[in-house]
Amino acid sequence: MALREFGPEGTVEASVATQANRRPRWLRRLIGDGSPPPAPPTLSARTLLLILGFLAAWRAAILIFSYIFDHLGPGTCGVGVPWPLSYSACWDTQWYQVIAARGYSYTPGEASSVAFFPLFPLLIRYADRLLPGGDILAALVVIHLALAVAVIYIFQLVRLDFSETIAWRTLFYLLAFPSALFFSV
Repeated sequence: MALREFGPEGTVEASVATQANRRPRWLRRLIGDGSPPPAPPTLSARTLLLILGFLAAWRAAILIFSYIFDHLGPGTCGVGVPWPLSYSACWDTQWYQVIAARGYSYTPGEASSVAFFPLFPLLIRYADRLLPGGDILAALVVIHLALAVAVIYIFQLVRLDFSETIAWRTLFYLLAFPSALFFSV
């Protein structure tokens, strides 16, 4: 009778292992069950190309909608910037251009650039030195590379716990949400 209390092998270790397997999966992940973590799913070249193609299609859709709505409205977005880039040169673009070119400035009583984080303007400055085409193009390259890395990371992160279908659905909803427009501006 006493042997059954400890598990099938009659040891305390076997009993502890049996109890650990009865815990819910989320609790075993949280506190661990002594086994090594599962290997992360590999990202095939095909999946990587599909993700990048999905991002390119998303960007093309934003360009088309921006073109349509800019022509319906006052048409002030990206004044003085070549056409394909002009729809990404809105809102805070001028602030980032000034910070990348001249650094931060503060004058009491006036609008100031100190509210913007420094990494993005710094990366724009370095990319502008490496790439021909000006600071708008450099900013778009930086923001799209950062977005591609983030999307690939989120895809892999979701695949750790769920299927590839759910990972694709996550990317779709992440980029279909209206505020995702600012991922490319």
